[in-house]
Amino acid sequence: MERAADEKGYYVSREMANGFLASEKRVNRFLGLGFLCGALTGIPIILFENQPAMKLLGAAGIGALGVCALIVAMFAEQEQYKVLKEEPLLFDPEVRSSLMEEYVALKKKATLIAMPSTILFVLGILALVFSIRGIFPWSSLSVLIFLGLGLGLCGFVISLGTIETYEILVKNEQYATRFLFKAKRRIKEKIAKL
Repeated sequence: MERAADEKGYYVSREMANGFLASEKRVNRFLGLGFLCGALTGIPIILFENQPAMKLLGAAGIGALGVCALIVAMFAEQEQYKVLKEEPLLFDPEVRSSLMEEYVALKKKATLIAMPSTILFVLGILALVFSIRGIFPWSSLSVLIFLGLGLGLCGFVISLGTIETYEILVKNEQYATRFLFKAKRRIKEKIAKL
């Protein structure tokens, strides 16, 4: 895309915004899957308590899937959209208003997912702590602790990642005034002058 004539920001078309949203949605899903698998590594440990080889193999397999998902998430972000996180953005008024409408509707849905996911995650952490301390005995039902922990974490990561993606676009003025944003931009300008 091209810069505006007054150099106040990077022009974003509706197509580019849609591509960015789709790219970040994919990244958030892989991040959520990676955290889900990380939490699920406890399931083989509970299920195969008396079989050390199966316990280790199951936990390592699920953990490897989680690490693979996190690696894919790191590389799933497309280069062409990185500029949207690095520059102040300019939109046509109708594009901005349609993105704002989508953001308002999506934020309600994402909050409806994030709140129960957070509660599920916190309950999973508490149940895990109580089980480790011996307050709750470990049993085959303890698998539900890790399942709840993983699902809560996955839902939380995906929903908050989705909200943040839209906020980069619709609340770009606030995003562009953050200290980290300004510091990265200054460093980039100094490197370009060398």
